[in-house]
Amino acid sequence: MTEVASGVERPLQSVPRSRRFDIQALRAVAVLAVVLNHVWPTRLVGGFFGVDVFFVISGFLITDQLLRELTLSGRVRLGPFWRRRARRLLPASLLVGATILAATFLVMPGVARAEAFRQVIASATYVENWVLAANSVDYFHSSAAPSPSMHYWSLSVEEQFYLVWPLFLLGTFVVANRMRRGLSVVVAALAVVTVVGFLLSAALTGSSPASYFNTGLRAFEFGLGGLWAAVRLLRAPSPVFPNRWRPFMAGIGWSAIVVSVIAIGSQYRVPGAVAVVPTVGTALVIAAELGTVVVRHPLARAIRSGIDWVGASSYSIYLWHWPLIVFFSIVFATFGGVQRVAVLIVSLLMGGLSRRFVEDPVRRTAFFAPDRPRRYLVFVAATAVVVLVALGGIVQVDRAAYAASAVAAPTGCFGAAAMAPGSRCDDLHRITSPDAALAASRDLDNPLIDGSTCIQDRDVASIMTCGFGADPAHAAATVAVVGDSHAGHWIEAIDVVARAESWRVVLYLKSSCPAVLDRTVVADWYSAGAASCHDWSAAVNAQIAGDPSISTVFFSSLSRHYLATDQTAKVAPLSAAAYRAAWRPWLRAGKRVVVLADLPDWHIGDVPTCVEKAGLDDPCSVPATAREGDPMVAAASRPAEGLSLIDLNDFLCDATRCHPVDGGLVAIGDANHMTSSFSRTLGPYLLAALKRSLVAG
Repeated sequence: MTEVASGVERPLQSVPRSRRFDIQALRAVAVLAVVLNHVWPTRLVGGFFGVDVFFVISGFLITDQLLRELTLSGRVRLGPFWRRRARRLLPASLLVGATILAATFLVMPGVARAEAFRQVIASATYVENWVLAANSVDYFHSSAAPSPSMHYWSLSVEEQFYLVWPLFLLGTFVVANRMRRGLSVVVAALAVVTVVGFLLSAALTGSSPASYFNTGLRAFEFGLGGLWAAVRLLRAPSPVFPNRWRPFMAGIGWSAIVVSVIAIGSQYRVPGAVAVVPTVGTALVIAAELGTVVVRHPLARAIRSGIDWVGASSYSIYLWHWPLIVFFSIVFATFGGVQRVAVLIVSLLMGGLSRRFVEDPVRRTAFFAPDRPRRYLVFVAATAVVVLVALGGIVQVDRAAYAASAVAAPTGCFGAAAMAPGSRCDDLHRITSPDAALAASRDLDNPLIDGSTCIQDRDVASIMTCGFGADPAHAAATVAVVGDSHAGHWIEAIDVVARAESWRVVLYLKSSCPAVLDRTVVADWYSAGAASCHDWSAAVNAQIAGDPSISTVFFSSLSRHYLATDQTAKVAPLSAAAYRAAWRPWLRAGKRVVVLADLPDWHIGDVPTCVEKAGLDDPCSVPATAREGDPMVAAASRPAEGLSLIDLNDFLCDATRCHPVDGGLVAIGDANHMTSSFSRTLGPYLLAALKRSLVAG
């Protein structure tokens, strides 16, 4: 259905549409808040709320446009509406997307290139928000290298709104016609959507990092703007608010926006309930309708012109600023004050040029008139080209990674063997291929198991297990591997031992969870999963303690990065007592507990990216002090019968340095996880260490 007749009242002739400076000012403040937050994230802590301001503006303008068309002409033509949106948004979006593609080929490190290409595809097809949600990206605390098209998530949310919103309004008007109640039904429907959407957002925001990108949790922001548009048209030509109220409304609204971007940071669950401050503030500014105030002083007129220019260019400024930040950070050794100021200036310049020479000409040309749908195939073709080029880039990266991983292992000096006692290997820490770092970044998915089904999600408490090794009926022993993903990266090494000893291995792994019993424990990078972590840990601990078939428990985690709240409400690293409490039930049940010391704490970001940038000879090594501290507080500090600590970090560190490249292998595949290939080369040395610990214990 592309149009619907309307029997509702038609009072709109007396409510003219005009260019409103207040809305341009909102756009200007919103885009500058976002850009400044991204350029100086610790200065304008709530600048990300600029996106919420944009969503309210979009809800108001699009609802106003659709309701006017419906009430004045008796119909809504969906095809022309969507084509007008395409004509407005796609030219600049495609230009920036093509530029991102070119810059990715030219300057992006190979280890990050494939993901950048994948996100270009998601951005070009306006599903970027759902891709980030599926990847569980934490917008505020992600350790992954940022994608230059990540900011398209908000544009994807808007495009999805533009797709669904006209259909919602059409359906509402069908009901309105049958009830013969007109715009009052629309107002009621929008009020319900806004209130219910807000309650859902307040309840569900923070349930996972993905909630930040969820279109449904943003619906109330569009609904709030749309609700005011409907109320305004319903009351036309009478004013909704007395004139004397309007300056106060605008003042309160602007104050709410300023407080949001200056004082409300990411420590709150956003969008969530706190988003009511900037969104209601935006609605109040729009409702005050002070956009027609005339200014006469030359300085005031100049300021007004500047604000109007930024507001009119806000869409393109937003498009350009984030890839500029990402690529400036790659090209320059540091992203200091000079580079930050340059990004701000270039973002404004590129935004203005894009509006002047791309947005405005395409929007005004008769060639792309909304009633000429076939000509819009140009946009379809351009999008297809961007997607195909990005796919070609992914294929190129995959081929390079495969070729690097297929290099034959040098006999006796490959991986951990190069650092073995008595080794006489040369060039211990030199990579063997320019694409070795790329191969390492692809070497985190363990070939023995399906990682997505063998490690429990950090927000889910139920136990998930899987296993490998000998058949349970014929296994010499059954062992358990317990912990977070840092226990999981020992799987290949443990498999070497399991094959030699005819073991059956059962995995109990949970992301971002150290498997201790203290319910106050949180990961320093993710606190929302604390409750599910405790419930999972308690259930796993009891299940293993009560399973007589399990004789040995391998235990490991990213141990230095878990915190607990003590009796004085202070947060501190986990104590030896916390680990002893977790291991005690297993030791009492007669099981052997083998603690695998965690890797050095590299503190250099993504290791393969560092290696690729640094060159071939011993890149990215760190002081040997990186291995100090914790490893499960030196296996809970005191020896206990059946408990042993195995520390294989001598295969990564010498007396002075720890090396992420050993025996031609890049040992670390991201910021802190061991590659599967290097883990396997540690297998023989893990077996030897286990036998020594048995003799000693």
